Amino acid sequence: MTLRFALMVKFIGINFGTKAFGQISGYIMTAMMAGSMLGAPLAGVIFDATGSYTGAYLAFAAAAALSAALLLLATRPKEMEQAN
Repeated sequence: MTLRFALMVKFIGINFGTKAFGQISGYIMTAMMAGSMLGAPLAGVIFDATGSYTGAYLAFAAAAALSAALLLLATRPKEMEQAN
């Protein structure tokens, strides 16, 4: 098990509880797999078109920034808010 996976599991459990754990994990894993599947070919296309990986790095940085923004917008389930 990687540290990234362990931290993700802990983050989901602490912030969203176990009731929706499977659903949230599924969404996250689907997004991660899509990024893994599309990232390398996208970088290759950008490199072929521009002769540089700079565009790919900028696109991946923008995707990471979007992910961080979406994470900040995530809210806890109402059940957890009432329990605290």
